[in-house]
Amino acid sequence: MVGSEYNFDFLNRGDVEKLSKSFMKEKTVYALKETVFDSGTLETKVSRLRIIDIE
Repeated sequence: MVGSEYNFDFLNRGDVEKLSKSFMKEKTVYALKETVFDSGTLETKVSRLRIIDIE
């Protein structure tokens, strides 16, 4: 979501260079979203993104 911060990692470590070249540019990022359900608040929160590809 725009304006949100997330922990992330890469499925393919070679994409780190690809990301650094595209920093601060508008790009499409494909990622798996890891979520955690909080039974106390009944809310689901994003805990981490696993980046698959950057275009």
